[in-house]
Amino acid sequence: MPRRKKVENMSYEERIEQVDTRIAECKETLSALKHQKKELESARDEEAMQNISEFIKASNMTPTEFLASLQERAAENPEA
Repeated sequence: MPRRKKVENMSYEERIEQVDTRIAECKETLSALKHQKKELESARDEEAMQNISEFIKASNMTPTEFLASLQERAAENPEA
């Protein structure tokens, strides 16, 4: 494997090319991390929705009744 040139021995064009390569690598990493974040947020939200659904079923209410109950409580405690 050839060694990299020392910075002192590189031309400005070579240095610019090296920086551009590093920028491209960072952009790829950023894109992958953003995608990973989206997947995690999606999984978190899906799990939360599943928990809400299970809670509604366990309370023997329809989703409409549950929503009405929440809205009623919110109206009773507006600062909460």
